[in-house]
Amino acid sequence: MTEEATSLKDYSKFKLLPLGHEKRSELIEQWLLIGENQLTIQEEVLLAEVKLRFDEIDALIGNRLMPSYPIFILTLLQSLEENLQNFSQTSYANIYLVLIKAGLIKEGIKDNVLTSLLNILKELAFYLYNDLKSNSFKRSDFEIFITEYSKKYFRHQKLTTDRILDVLCKSNILKFDDEYYSFSYKYIYYFLIAQKISSEIEKYQELIYELCNKIHLEVNANILIFLSHHSKAQILIDNIVLTSEIPFEKFTPLNLNKDDEFVKFIAEFTDEIKHEIIDEINPKEEVKKDLKKKDSIERKSKIIEKDDDDENALPPEALEMSQAFRTVKIIGQIVKNQSGDFEKEKLIKLVEAAYNTIFRFLGFYSEILVKDKDLLIEAIVENIKEKENKKRQGEIDVKLVEKSVKKMLQFISWRICVDSITNLMFSVGTKGQNELFEKVNLNIDSTASKLVTFAIKTFYDRIDTKELSQLFDDVKDNYLAQCILREYIKRYLYTNFVERSKRDQIIHIAGFNKQRLVGKMKTN
Repeated sequence: MTEEATSLKDYSKFKLLPLGHEKRSELIEQWLLIGENQLTIQEEVLLAEVKLRFDEIDALIGNRLMPSYPIFILTLLQSLEENLQNFSQTSYANIYLVLIKAGLIKEGIKDNVLTSLLNILKELAFYLYNDLKSNSFKRSDFEIFITEYSKKYFRHQKLTTDRILDVLCKSNILKFDDEYYSFSYKYIYYFLIAQKISSEIEKYQELIYELCNKIHLEVNANILIFLSHHSKAQILIDNIVLTSEIPFEKFTPLNLNKDDEFVKFIAEFTDEIKHEIIDEINPKEEVKKDLKKKDSIERKSKIIEKDDDDENALPPEALEMSQAFRTVKIIGQIVKNQSGDFEKEKLIKLVEAAYNTIFRFLGFYSEILVKDKDLLIEAIVENIKEKENKKRQGEIDVKLVEKSVKKMLQFISWRICVDSITNLMFSVGTKGQNELFEKVNLNIDSTASKLVTFAIKTFYDRIDTKELSQLFDDVKDNYLAQCILREYIKRYLYTNFVERSKRDQIIHIAGFNKQRLVGKMKTN
């Protein structure tokens, strides 16, 4: 060790980082171009396919469930390709299983030995979670586990304790550090726990209820997400729907109708931005710019992993928010991966629950804002006055400050509204399920449900100009709704290749200022 440290002391140590959003998209594009004639392929077709595959890969990678190294991305792409003809409720589960098997096969494990080792892994993960209450273990813990395991299951004679640990470490399924073993990647741990629960789902009804009840904890939320890959049992669906009704249950879902006090409060701000201009932008470059922006935000944020098992670390409202958004994400996983296997009414019930979860959160925010906005504005103004008085003598223009603070609150409210709809859109939205979202919209029948359904259809499909015209007519006196619609229309026009005449028609219906747009084009 000393000799190695001495001989390498003048060298820098480098680590290969996972691919960011931009590089991930570039790799996916290169994959899709294999075997294609790049001179004849249609740009709009390629862009749509890249966006679709990117979203699928993003869902599989999750929130740092696995690092986005090229080998993972390429394996996932290959697995998705193989599942295209049979994208059933277990397809995503199969894709994760492919990654686990790949490491074991690389170490020469196959046939009956492979089957036996996979079962040991499943039981080991559940043992850590349910019995040890830890995601790491010592060799002595493993010996106790394997003794108990052997009482219940036959294991292949080649799988001695030393052989098991050696293979699992060499295949990078387990890692060994300072006398402790643990799973190398989160997705392996969560996948195996969920696989165990799904194999005896009736037996674990209480555990599923507990997972749902404490869904704000990362480990519970991720186990439920993976459980949704493995199973479509009614007990799971019922518990998730029930869980979705708990966050902000005392608040009325926000409908964003024109008479809402919340809508009236933001009206002044939205009235100022409703004549926004659409620029001439290359969709491919715009998508690339968005991906670069995401990468920049992630690098600057320097996300620190924290222990989220302390239920008292956050106030009740924050826990409810976490519970709400994680429940919606799990519903989305079911809709995206298993829509072909559920009865229509079950799917409608699930998506409706997701819509209402977000609408109740907005109802909670809007109720607090409307009730306390005057006190909040007054408090901020007083704080500014106090700071100014300390700096210098003299009066400040209180009316001007009040107006600025009010605009700030209006902008924050606008962003919370749009970002909540966008979060819901990405969580439950999927291609080719317009009928499902239309049914949910009809059931809820509010301006908010219309906006979410439009956002989903706009992202995963094409804009129907007749529907768009009707939608603008429905919200003709609602400036906030119009501005939200324009936000998603702008995104659509900027990130999709749209034929010129249809583009002009969309711009006209949306009310963008075409004259100023033409003037800008001429000057360029």
